[in-house]
Amino acid sequence: MKRRIITVFVLVIVLSTNNTFAGTSPLDGLFEYLYANKLFNGVVLIANNNKVIYKKAFGYSNREWQVYNTVDTKFELGSISKQFTAAVIRRLASEGRIKLTDTISRYFPELSSSLTSNVTIEQLLNHTSGIPNYVRFQNFIPILSKILFSKTEYLDELNKHELLFTPGTSFHYSNTGYMLLGIIVEKVTSKSLIQAFKERIFDPLGMENTGAFDEEKVIPARAYGYERGSNNEYIIPGYMKKSEIILAEAGLYSTVDDLFRWYNAQQSGKISPFKNIENGFAFSENSGYINGNFYMVDKNPNSTIFHHEGSVPGSTALFMRVVEKNQCIVLLSNNGMAQENVLLTIANVIREYLNGQPIQIPKFDAYNSLIYSAIYCDASVVETQYECLKSNYRDIYNFDSGQISALSNILLSVFDLQQKAEQLIKLNKKLYPDE
Repeated sequence: MKRRIITVFVLVIVLSTNNTFAGTSPLDGLFEYLYANKLFNGVVLIANNNKVIYKKAFGYSNREWQVYNTVDTKFELGSISKQFTAAVIRRLASEGRIKLTDTISRYFPELSSSLTSNVTIEQLLNHTSGIPNYVRFQNFIPILSKILFSKTEYLDELNKHELLFTPGTSFHYSNTGYMLLGIIVEKVTSKSLIQAFKERIFDPLGMENTGAFDEEKVIPARAYGYERGSNNEYIIPGYMKKSEIILAEAGLYSTVDDLFRWYNAQQSGKISPFKNIENGFAFSENSGYINGNFYMVDKNPNSTIFHHEGSVPGSTALFMRVVEKNQCIVLLSNNGMAQENVLLTIANVIREYLNGQPIQIPKFDAYNSLIYSAIYCDASVVETQYECLKSNYRDIYNFDSGQISALSNILLSVFDLQQKAEQLIKLNKKLYPDE
């Protein structure tokens, strides 16, 4: 799921080198606070000047057996997988095997020409193609996400839809676009996508603990994902089926150390052409997305920040690279889906600390902890969970009419769940009748 909610923060606690929450350092204090309040459960890696300065695991990888996370635990990456797909596509272009200006009709004769004849590979990379995101397909959440579809079946489903806008004129985050990029890689290389990843990225970089998530296979040292129920207790989520078709956009797992290897490759230019990735800025200036990364600019001091968050039921991950500062932040969590805003907020707090500021912990918006319930349950569960948070975590979260409103907006704009969104609008009027 894509982060697109703008949040206003209220500062509640400040940690400096002389005033920590609980640990031996401000970073210990930050993460012990987050863990104690169920805001983070996973592994963190922080590097400054290309050197790891903090790496630590928090909480359980398996709650049933009370197995703790370690720094070697493997987590699902969700949409961070898109970075690797973008890298392989860029390498194929640099080798002359594809052109980014190619229209995709040559690769997908089975798709309607109205979908493909004016869409380029570069537009798929930067989410400006107009190809609709499959999570908005009718019945995706209750039905389609729970079936192991083949590539042919997914393309057949796509053929039932139309472009959302003229290619190149707007931005629409599309998992479908990256699914198509993965198929293009397989057609051009005559290899499976995971083979292409291994040969071109994982093996050269020594990323031995990164691979394709498969729920039917035993993956040693994997983290199991969890969500929160109506009383904020941990529950086992209803998993989406992880067919090979989602590998390009959301199907990888990894560790913090492997992602640090990926960071070093990008910083050094070892994985061409990331050394000159800024050449694509002009194309995506309005979308804030380039080659498998969101990007933003820190004005004081001036530095370029590439980041991506990823989310699947039970897990959320963040990978951030601050180019000029040689900084890397990796947050891998099995603390619930759709926590992108929470992890991005934490990463920005860490960035400020690395730049010499005291750690300032904000209040978090309550809706972040309600997204799973909003998608998979009815409004009554959301109400119970909201009231539970309000009773027990008043100092941790923001509670106002904007929280339920944000949920309804997510259900509409990301998943097109109109009926559920309308239920939340009614709930909001019930909870805040004067607003």
